[in-house]
Amino acid sequence: MKTRELEQLQALRTLREDRAARQLARQRQQHLAAVAAEAQALAQLQAHQQQLAEHAERLAARAASGLPVNTWQQAQAQLAALAEDGAALQASLDGARQSTASEAELHASRRREHLAAQRQREASEVLMQRRQAAERLAQERHEDAEAQATPQVLP
Repeated sequence: MKTRELEQLQALRTLREDRAARQLARQRQQHLAAVAAEAQALAQLQAHQQQLAEHAERLAARAASGLPVNTWQQAQAQLAALAEDGAALQASLDGARQSTASEAELHASRRREHLAAQRQREASEVLMQRRQAAERLAQERHEDAEAQATPQVLP
């Protein structure tokens, strides 16, 4: 390859590395957002479970002193609704965990792509530096050969 072609290839590899770095940064943000969503879903589920436990304790305390059937049925319906809400929150948490896992896999993939682009750019830089050094050496030898071939004219 000619030096100009190597320079163009180097520029292309630099652009690829920059693009891979931007994709990695975006993916890192998406992964962090997924982790935050998972943490929030977990916190909501835990708060809901606490609320359900407290409601059940209050109901048990009231039941110990005797409750009318109608009140008992209403309390059971409230507990059933809270349990359904808990199932929905659990499903939300499961979805958030799956999303986090997917984002982590994609992040790892983007990281590998970035590292590969970085290695290609670095290898290209080394190749370019060697080519330039070889061309400089060839030019110096050519100039030395011309200087030795030209007869010296003394005044």
